[in-house]
Amino acid sequence: MNPTLRRIATSLALLALPLTTRAVEYDIQRWIGIGSFPLGGAISINAQGQIIGNVSNSQIGILGDGVLTTVTLPSSNPQIQGFSDSGVALLYDYSSGDIQRGQYYTFSVQGGLSPLPASVHDAVITPAGDVLTLSQSVQPGILTVTRPDGGQTAMQWETGDVSHDVNSSGIFVGSRGNDAAYWDASGQRHVLGTMGGWRADLFTVTDSGLVLGSRSLRSTDDQTLPTLFIYSLADGEVRFLDGLYSGGIDEAGRIYGSILTADNQLRAVIWEDGQFTRLDDLLRGYPVSFVRSISSDGRILMSSSLQTSWFLLTPVPEPGTYALTGIGLAAAAWGARRRRAGAA
Repeated sequence: MNPTLRRIATSLALLALPLTTRAVEYDIQRWIGIGSFPLGGAISINAQGQIIGNVSNSQIGILGDGVLTTVTLPSSNPQIQGFSDSGVALLYDYSSGDIQRGQYYTFSVQGGLSPLPASVHDAVITPAGDVLTLSQSVQPGILTVTRPDGGQTAMQWETGDVSHDVNSSGIFVGSRGNDAAYWDASGQRHVLGTMGGWRADLFTVTDSGLVLGSRSLRSTDDQTLPTLFIYSLADGEVRFLDGLYSGGIDEAGRIYGSILTADNQLRAVIWEDGQFTRLDDLLRGYPVSFVRSISSDGRILMSSSLQTSWFLLTPVPEPGTYALTGIGLAAAAWGARRRRAGAA
């Protein structure tokens, strides 16, 4: 292949990939008014566009393509512990009335409700849908993680350690006492400290290695002021997002949350490339206060403050993005064919 053509093909292929992660407009679905939303309360949305939430006190539902699939659990307070991109939910049911003696289940549209072994006292689910079970080892300071393939990882674990999320690489994020902390795939604990506040926590980790955390500051009137930050597992870079409350992060590094306006109102926003965009601007000024959930591919589930109205925003790439992606992939494929022909 001509060296100049090879450089052009490679450049187009590389150029096309990052462009696919930037959405410039959204397809908007609305449920406006009390009782219009099929779920009583939404917890999470995945990359398939499925939404999971509570239908009633004992009933959990998955909404997808306009169809609601529900399941009723024995207790009046089942908890949604996680929802994967593959459509599998991890549920915990306090059926015995004892928080320490409940039952874990998986739930999906295709597979229905399936109990985990009664011996499992803690579990987490990865974005890919793998359920990792955790058990306390007889060895002090060790927590054993059992993978779906039966393999095990010993995690450094002591009283005061808390895990909030896990990614598909098996990296756990959480806290160690007042310090933000994470556990790598080998089970080694890494303590990051309080990040300049009086305490810090890591609560979301993406498969690409971006972590969203929060530190707590003290104001002059001794009230706690949360500040979000992004931490990169790859290089340890930290970026603080002052003024952003709650929040979530997608694989492209876009942050979603709420800010307090000058008139003391919470409004949902997206943070990207150092800039905030008010999400109610996309809804022609309809006041949305909270981002309830985001998916790994940037779908945004929002609601009004009283959850009487709900909005689902699905990113739609520009037509030019599709064109550049096609050109880049075609150029890369053409180059590969030429290389194979030359080697024959």
